[in-house]
Amino acid sequence: MKHYLKKIFYLFLILIYLGCTTRKDNVDITLDDKVYVMSWEKYMDVNEKHLLLSKWEGNWIGDFTVWTAPKSKPTKNTTTIKRNSILGGRFIESRFTGDFMDTPFEGFTIIGYNNATKIFEQYAADNMGTGIMTYKGKLNSDGKTISFEGKSTDPINGKVVTIKEMIQIIDNNTIITENYVPDTEGVFFKTMRIVMKRVKE
Repeated sequence: MKHYLKKIFYLFLILIYLGCTTRKDNVDITLDDKVYVMSWEKYMDVNEKHLLLSKWEGNWIGDFTVWTAPKSKPTKNTTTIKRNSILGGRFIESRFTGDFMDTPFEGFTIIGYNNATKIFEQYAADNMGTGIMTYKGKLNSDGKTISFEGKSTDPINGKVVTIKEMIQIIDNNTIITENYVPDTEGVFFKTMRIVMKRVKE
């Protein structure tokens, strides 16, 4: 019975996918096509990349430094981070709270690994703006660094700009995040660095 219900669920997902996809050919696809069922199973699988992210679950304290220009004086603050593994361990959600330049700060990120594209994906937003930042990245050969490249909005001219982020996993209790944005000449400089330490329960 459970196997039957599982198969029905996969077929339901396939129907949604096919309903949202415009096909340019006249090839008929039967619901019993095992290729599609197996593809959905692989797409749903939780693997070692997801387990890497799920290890971040818990409470953290972050010391962050911000530079508003390449040679500007840095501003330092602290933030608290609450991380939860969500949707069956497929994504890690992080909630940030703190103060930035005497202004209450809050934001969130959702990071996951897309089994189909073999790429890490991230979505981020905070109360310092009204746009959503999107990133795509890959795990470096060291197995401890995720290098992201993404898109954000320049609030001055409303144009989309490229941004970069690097997440370094120092150990199970330490993570360092660095963010880079382009200056007026298009040269990237470090705009933020957060050293996060896990809070021992």
